[in-house]
Amino acid sequence: MYSIAFEISVLFSAISLLLIGMSFVNIVKLKSLASKEVTGDEEDVKEDRLYKLFSDMTLASTVSVILSIVAFAVIAITDQSIVLTIIVAATAFAAAMINYRSPSYMKYVHPERDFPSVNDKEYAKKLFDMSDEGERHIMLQGLYKSFTIGNALLLFAMIGCVFYSVYSNESQLFSIIVMALILIVMNMQYMLKVRNR
Repeated sequence: MYSIAFEISVLFSAISLLLIGMSFVNIVKLKSLASKEVTGDEEDVKEDRLYKLFSDMTLASTVSVILSIVAFAVIAITDQSIVLTIIVAATAFAAAMINYRSPSYMKYVHPERDFPSVNDKEYAKKLFDMSDEGERHIMLQGLYKSFTIGNALLLFAMIGCVFYSVYSNESQLFSIIVMALILIVMNMQYMLKVRNR
């Protein structure tokens, strides 16, 4: 790992920068398309395109944040150059800012709605409450699929870390404990919410 740490950091940083660029392009397209006047069937096409641009921008910025953090972790663990550290830190910051601001771009998808401020402590609840039944159904389907996949992936990651620890003689106990705690908290949160409905 240490022998290719520089290459991994550069690769993840490059992908992250590419995703940041894609996010900016999608923001520009989103604003441009939102300002166009359309009528009839074109309205449905426009709304669908706006939603896809917003979703792509949000996904790209989220993946960019994750890859930047991984690149930063590799740099921190393997003592890479300060220049690369600064570049990756700047990339992570830019990705995090886009990701943080991404909910505010929803106003271009649905300009008729009065969205809550991203800084509002009850942003998620207010957003959920203002959504119609169809949107809630789609949100809940996505969240439930993410929840079940997240559970399975974390469980397999824990098992993988156990095997890695045994065969490499490098303890992954901390990672295993953190993943176990995440699984416990996720499942407790879900089950308590369902039980106390």
